[in-house]
Amino acid sequence: MKHYEVILYTAIFLLFFQFATAQKYEYEKAEVYFLKGDFSVTKDVKQATYLLQIIKSDDTTYTCRYYNKFGPMLKQETFFDSNLSMPNGIFSWYDVKGNIDSFTQVYKGRKTSYIFYDDNLKPIVSAKYKNGNLFEKKRLFVEHIYR
Repeated sequence: MKHYEVILYTAIFLLFFQFATAQKYEYEKAEVYFLKGDFSVTKDVKQATYLLQIIKSDDTTYTCRYYNKFGPMLKQETFFDSNLSMPNGIFSWYDVKGNIDSFTQVYKGRKTSYIFYDDNLKPIVSAKYKNGNLFEKKRLFVEHIYR
């Protein structure tokens, strides 16, 4: 009788494991688009200046990453819906070397925070928002933060 229970529990475990890995695979899929210099879509790789990668991270998170065709990432945007119409999550912008330039968090279309970085990748300006309205902005003194 114990053997039947072990077989039954093993079968149930494997069934749930298969569903979990199948869903994980669905979320790891990415769409890639070629973009011209004006960010319009093209199918010709030779005309492309940028690449756009769209990743479905989970049920309500769609991440768009823009890259130079032969270079680093330009920016990252996160949206709540598949139409990419409601900003929700992390937005970040990068300089020509691929170093982070600025970073903001958005909750259902409204900014919650913003940080601007200097050339040494240290934050120099911080801003906080409540209901989309700025309520605190600080110029950070980098030498005090990193001691």
